[in-house]
Amino acid sequence: MTANHFTQKAKMAGKDDSLVKDMDENWQEDPYSGTSCIRCEVSTRIEDWGGWLFLNGYLPKGETVPLLNDGSMDEQGLDLTGATELRFMAKGDRGGEKVEFFTAGFGYDGSSGKKNVEYPDSAKKQSAGWIELTDQWEEYVIPLENADMSYIVCGFGYVLNDQKDGVADNVFYLDEIRFCGDIKSAQSAPVMLRSYDTENVYIQNAAFTYDNALAGMAFISEGMQPEAQQVMDAFVYAVQNDRALRAAAGGPMRVRNAYAAGDISAFPGWESGAKLPGWYDNETGEWYEDRYQVGSNVGNTSYAAMALMQYYKAYGGEQYLQTARSLMDWVIEDCSDGGDGFVGGFDGWQEGDPPVVYPFTYKSIEHNIDAYAVFSALYKVTGESKYREAADSALRFIESMYDEEQGLFMTGTLDDGVTPNKSVIVLDAQVWCQMALGDAFEPYKRADGGRKELPTQL
Repeated sequence: MTANHFTQKAKMAGKDDSLVKDMDENWQEDPYSGTSCIRCEVSTRIEDWGGWLFLNGYLPKGETVPLLNDGSMDEQGLDLTGATELRFMAKGDRGGEKVEFFTAGFGYDGSSGKKNVEYPDSAKKQSAGWIELTDQWEEYVIPLENADMSYIVCGFGYVLNDQKDGVADNVFYLDEIRFCGDIKSAQSAPVMLRSYDTENVYIQNAAFTYDNALAGMAFISEGMQPEAQQVMDAFVYAVQNDRALRAAAGGPMRVRNAYAAGDISAFPGWESGAKLPGWYDNETGEWYEDRYQVGSNVGNTSYAAMALMQYYKAYGGEQYLQTARSLMDWVIEDCSDGGDGFVGGFDGWQEGDPPVVYPFTYKSIEHNIDAYAVFSALYKVTGESKYREAADSALRFIESMYDEEQGLFMTGTLDDGVTPNKSVIVLDAQVWCQMALGDAFEPYKRADGGRKELPTQL
């Protein structure tokens, strides 16, 4: 799965930097693929030049706006070992534009080639040479077989000058800029699977926890350990590198309702934690996040813990068990109201300054079914009484939602956490109860829709 890297842009200019225009990175007229491409505009004049660098940037702890690299600090370059080439699509607005495209070379003097920062790229500039563009999309390649790509701050760049273009207003377009090869860091990256193939900006880059937990359990059931482990490792990374923990040591060990699809690890030098989904507003230039996606609820948390427990049972690994325990400890500590069962969780930004949180005080039977299954499994493995007590609490709530007259389970409660919500009846509540309770479902078999056999308890 691909993801955007080298997200910070640095302008290069000679005498007049106004000749190097800001790029439009959401140009939607005739992209090579998808819905947009990058529009570039540089006017060349006598004895002048200009272009842009695509840098990794860095984000200090507590900051919200990434900064440009200056080469004074280590650990800000990406390890692209294994990359054999950089490929990109380009076309000119009129054709005939002459551009030099390149990668790497950050921290080296352009004329002498000598290092001029403390922590430069591991490779000097790797160039495609001067290319004369046509007015049609064409693919170009920069070979990298002989380059040391172990520490790269500048992923891509371009420059134009008067010697090649004379006096001209140059407009050209870029798309599908990508490194190719068996990149080692990408192969070991914590990856979340995209939930939807859609152009809907609100969920386009979202990898929902529930979906990834289901995918992980499907991999486990099929004996696909490498695929299952990749998902489980992503959950472990997400929990251990949550930005709330980065902001305040000792924060809650919780899982979000969604993460950014693809590699969720923070960029080198970014103290931002696991990547969360969101989108840029093209008009304001601001980054936005959906309050549900960055929140946490009991159902999604329980499904992540359930997947981790199943992986632990099948293949072992203390980190998976410990992560499942941490998640369900969050349910006990943050989602209890003193009565039976657990409330829904919350939407919003608990780590905000100040926090912006939308707590849920209702109790969902589906959430509590999920929690009951995981708490029961944790008690069997650990023998810790808190998990048995939590399972019993969830079970009492589940049983309290059974409507004897109608012979079915209610969906949960209203916001008071007590009054049954009778506005809608859902099939999930009946089927999931049967799956979770096993033989204990016998008193409620009227809710099974006529099934003659009960499934095996989780």
